[in-house]
Amino acid sequence: MIISATTQLLSIGRKTSLLVLPVIAILLAAQESGLAQKAESGKSPDQIALADDARAWEKRELSNLKQAAIACHLFAADHDGVLPTSTGDLTPYLGKEFDVSQIELVAIGKLTDFESPHTTVLLESKLVSKTKKRAVAFVDAHAELRSTDDMFQPLDTRTRCIVLFRECHVLIDQKDIDGIFEIVADGGPSGFKLYPDPDSLSPELKQERQDVDRFIERNFRSASLIHRSFYKLQYSDLTTAKEKVTVINTANDKKADAKLHLMKIKLKIPDKDRYETVELRFLQIAEDIYWVPIGW
Repeated sequence: MIISATTQLLSIGRKTSLLVLPVIAILLAAQESGLAQKAESGKSPDQIALADDARAWEKRELSNLKQAAIACHLFAADHDGVLPTSTGDLTPYLGKEFDVSQIELVAIGKLTDFESPHTTVLLESKLVSKTKKRAVAFVDAHAELRSTDDMFQPLDTRTRCIVLFRECHVLIDQKDIDGIFEIVADGGPSGFKLYPDPDSLSPELKQERQDVDRFIERNFRSASLIHRSFYKLQYSDLTTAKEKVTVINTANDKKADAKLHLMKIKLKIPDKDRYETVELRFLQIAEDIYWVPIGW
């Protein structure tokens, strides 16, 4: 269309064509630039403009999250290494113009408690870009963009172990012995064993189970403290033993190979200014996970 107009204009007088040619050159250059850009990206100019806006927005979000992560470190430096428990704690470090209501705290505890700060999420934005991305910041204070499609994932093994640990303590608190034996494993000197069927228990265990209160007190001495302060516990990373272990299912005497997962928890001793560290053990047989109670 522009080329056709150029031909017509050039057929007019010399004076007119000299005035119009520079304009035509500019239009042709703009058209070529637009076509090249469209060919390169496969998008229309409007789409390109929207994408540019999205990238600028995402860049600002990354910057904001990184500032908030640094503010968390500054807060921790002023509070014996403890991270903030509320985004409002960050306002003195970010200024009132920073909208802390648009970010969410994910990690809590002491900075030194995280063995993998570069992979542990500290903060995440509540806002999502037009390209469906969300900014997240990590404990080491770096920030990344994540697709919202990637924000929904199945529980990893570490989280599953923590959930199982919690479930066990709920059952202990309810004194549900049968429920407990369905999701725990014995890790005694004779090896790892599962007791899915009460009839498969040894005579000694059957006798011990008769007195529920005594059984709970003897086998789960720290359960009451852990249950009361569960949401204040601090967890280490999960490690897996290099060698698999053998587990016997006492209901059918079948043996199975299992992964042995290890994790440490840190809990505060009531009325004392100290923490105690305890190692937890979990067995994974295929997709099933069992907790090995402390002392078993």
